[in-house]
Amino acid sequence: MVLSNVSRLLEDLKRNLKEGANSSDCPICNGKRVITKRNSLGLLEIVGPCDCTKQEYYKKIIESSGLKEKFEECTFENFNAYSDELIFAKSMCKSFVSDSLAKNLLLLGKSGTGKTHLATAVCEKLLNIYKKPILYVRYRELVQRLKGLTLSLEEREKFIGKYKNISNLYIDDLFKNMDKRYETEKQLVFEILDYRYSKRLKTIITSEYNLKELLSIDEAIAGRLGERAKGYIMVFDNVKNYRAKRIKEDMSKRYKSFSKGSG
Repeated sequence: MVLSNVSRLLEDLKRNLKEGANSSDCPICNGKRVITKRNSLGLLEIVGPCDCTKQEYYKKIIESSGLKEKFEECTFENFNAYSDELIFAKSMCKSFVSDSLAKNLLLLGKSGTGKTHLATAVCEKLLNIYKKPILYVRYRELVQRLKGLTLSLEEREKFIGKYKNISNLYIDDLFKNMDKRYETEKQLVFEILDYRYSKRLKTIITSEYNLKELLSIDEAIAGRLGERAKGYIMVFDNVKNYRAKRIKEDMSKRYKSFSKGSG
């Protein structure tokens, strides 16, 4: 498998050398996407991939993350930590990003408390620092996709494998509107999270349930998430609606701008 991947890469690089480039391509490699030098015989040798390929890769993982638009809206810089609890939550999330050994982050509490904003900011920083793929999915969307799978084992493994193996997985609103009669729903989610637990892959979870409630829904899932979190668990107990506060602030700013304009 490794040899075939290397061979394919070399073929791609050689093809890029032959095809040349247009004026809008990288000024370092002239669009060939590789760095070359001449050997003692005067023949071109491939030294390695150009840095522009890393930039292209970075753009692709941003686009495929499902968070491209949210990255601009939800950052640490524009997060309004207006209470001690939110100041602590922001600090904890930034610590999670810088802790290379951290595996799970759990942000729990009622809707509108800033969980999604912070989780998105974490993902943006992880991408920016470590340049590893991130996949975002809402819990309900994940479940609906899982339910829509055919009985084909190959199709099922291909779909679930995407969530099992991604370097960083962010599941938003875990167990939201869960159909308690549908045990298969939990079994499929357990399969994904249990695999990630065993492989120690980074997983970010937001949920409107606290840890005790998650344990009552599914002890195996919540237990694994909590164990790997190792203290990176934030339960928003005393935060007023963060989303409503932001809306009011935006309205106030808009009103002031209109007032100045009319003056």
